[in-house]
Amino acid sequence: MKYYNIDDTLFEISRYKQVDTISRKEFGKINFTTVHNLWDKGEKLFLEVSIKKNKMLETKNEVFEHIFVIDKLQNDKFKRTRVWWIDY
Repeated sequence: MKYYNIDDTLFEISRYKQVDTISRKEFGKINFTTVHNLWDKGEKLFLEVSIKKNKMLETKNEVFEHIFVIDKLQNDKFKRTRVWWIDY
């Protein structure tokens, strides 16, 4: 398996095999986040479900189905890779 290691968190590249190239215009429309925000949001969702419904939620990336890593290729082109968040 191949991974991106971002802020000591692994994102699996080979799970989806979805890679494309986007333009600078498309790049400008992306709402970026951080690994820290993923963890915070995941933890908050876990706690809300646990408290409200007295049930546990194990995300295993179901909450964040579409996570992409963007790599700059050239000035006007970027590679977008769909990844699986290894959230353990």
